[in-house]
Amino acid sequence: MGRTGAMSKDGAMSERIAPWLVVMRHAKAQSTAASDRERRLTDRGESDARAAGEWLVASGWAPELLLVSSAVRARQTADLVAAAPGTAPEVVVIDDLYDADGPEVLRICAERVGADVGCAAVVGHNPTMVEVAMLLLESDDHEVRLRPGSLAILELRQSWEQLDAGGARLADRFSPRGD
Repeated sequence: MGRTGAMSKDGAMSERIAPWLVVMRHAKAQSTAASDRERRLTDRGESDARAAGEWLVASGWAPELLLVSSAVRARQTADLVAAAPGTAPEVVVIDDLYDADGPEVLRICAERVGADVGCAAVVGHNPTMVEVAMLLLESDDHEVRLRPGSLAILELRQSWEQLDAGGARLADRFSPRGD
């Protein structure tokens, strides 16, 4: 099971009262391949995915479950995040995440994440990952930009099976390039 509290930017721990969703865009990928699904991570993409995994662990956000698009670049990103020392999440590849829209990603998360999971991640593609974050945020106060390898951490105000639009707040974000 994941951690029992959330670490704020000032380093204080607070008790977790709701689940957390990490919304992550795959890391930087090659621009060409035999097909879009076969595009692999670049060296920079591999480095950035490792950095994201290390940051998640160091910040106390290590997911217990990663739901991942079937595209090679998304699977590679998830595998590198999952390989960060101090974590051992279950990685589940879901073909429907490859071309899902935001509402469909929410449905997949609601169906696939168990009630006992405190922190889950979804690794996919833009513009869908930004759409997922914006759908879940309770207001338009936050602009969520997800560059390759970036992620947003959302505190959900609802259970996984009730996951729906407007039910989260932005808790933190990470970009491997600091932007």
